[in-house]
Amino acid sequence: MKKIAIKCFTIFLVIMFLCTVISRVADSLTVAKVTAETASAKKIEHIVEAEGMVEKNRELAVLTESDLLVKTVYVGEGEKVEENAVLAEIDVTQLEEVMQGIRNEIKVMELQNQQAKKTEENAQTSKETSQNRAKEDYNRTVQENSAMLQKAQKELEAAKEALNAYQKTTEKQITNKNLQQTQGEGEAKEKSVSSENSQATPTLVAQSQVSEESQLESLQAEIKRAQEAYDSAKTSYEQALREAVRQVEDAENALVSQDASIEVNNISIEEKKGKLEKLEKIRQAEGKITAPVSGVIIQSFLSVGQKTTDTACFTMADISSGMRFVAEICKEDAKYVQVGSKVTLKTAGNSMKDLKVESLEKNEDNENLKVTVLLTSDKISIGDSATMTVINQSELYDTAVPYSAIHSEDDRNYIYVAEQEETILRKEYIARAIEVEILDKNEKYAALSAQAIDLETKIITDSDRYIEAGSRVRLQNP
Repeated sequence: MKKIAIKCFTIFLVIMFLCTVISRVADSLTVAKVTAETASAKKIEHIVEAEGMVEKNRELAVLTESDLLVKTVYVGEGEKVEENAVLAEIDVTQLEEVMQGIRNEIKVMELQNQQAKKTEENAQTSKETSQNRAKEDYNRTVQENSAMLQKAQKELEAAKEALNAYQKTTEKQITNKNLQQTQGEGEAKEKSVSSENSQATPTLVAQSQVSEESQLESLQAEIKRAQEAYDSAKTSYEQALREAVRQVEDAENALVSQDASIEVNNISIEEKKGKLEKLEKIRQAEGKITAPVSGVIIQSFLSVGQKTTDTACFTMADISSGMRFVAEICKEDAKYVQVGSKVTLKTAGNSMKDLKVESLEKNEDNENLKVTVLLTSDKISIGDSATMTVINQSELYDTAVPYSAIHSEDDRNYIYVAEQEETILRKEYIARAIEVEILDKNEKYAALSAQAIDLETKIITDSDRYIEAGSRVRLQNP
């Protein structure tokens, strides 16, 4: 009986062991295995990379005078040249012909100016003659008309004086007659007057009165005539004076037109003399066009046997001013690149560090930004392609986790944390979802607000299967 009991207990233990093994195997097959990490203080790095090209930093135009025959061109596009290197050569014989043609043109315009000045001087002389004649006519008019006016005035005054004298004489006679009549009335006794004398007296008186009236009318008529003559002389004087004054004014205001061609010719002469000086320098240089600085020929606009134009004959990159790397970055990366940001530049065979962003410009064709980096190294050349790398480090965040721990749903961000719970058999880890606020992030890490978790929280960063809130999990790195 005892043996049976021991045997049954042994079988029970074996069954329990098998159940435990089966349970463990089943648990290992159903419970998710996860990797958990704790948050740490970290700076978030943002790496911006962009492909670009090395360009000229400053472009120069090599100029010469127009209409010159190109004899030889010594350089081509892309060729590197030193300062004062001969780029092309002008035909000196044709150059001298051009110079002589300009001298002839200057001579013709100078002769034209001389003739125009002589014409102006003649016109000025004619004006002065007209002025003098007008003044002489004015003086003569004033003199002649003044004499006529004065004569008429004297005649008028004489007529008025004659009338006044007559009137005074008449008044005196009337006064004397009145006195005689008064005396006659006092001599009443003298009544013996002959009849013949009495009859003759009225007749003489009548004749005297007619004579006086006729003389008075004659004097008045003379005054009227003299007044009309004076008024006519005065009107003639004023009219002649006005006309003479106008003739003087017209003579003085007469314009001597200045020939504008003189000034135009002077301007052209100065321009041609300036061009002649430039051509003389080319002739002294034996027709050679040289590089103003050391650089690279970008474009050549000269052809042998053709004449130069009034535009640049060459354009070249100025090596002394350095080069620049130009690339475009998208709008999202633009917030991590600023003027002064450190740049690493890599080409096929070289790497240049500690460069800086010189400028940021918005591309007019799209929303991208153009980044410019100045270069001074001789390890790189114009036209080389390169890769720009800019590393931007954020401030130090207290709570940073691997970006793989972040889950997103409906514009919400959350993480799973493993929390230990007591069960009947043993302690187990359960996944719990916590909503978080992302302060900053890159491809590897995300900085979170410290309110949600602490530095002891086990944050699930990886799992071998799908988990959700409440899922049992097993830590791979407890």
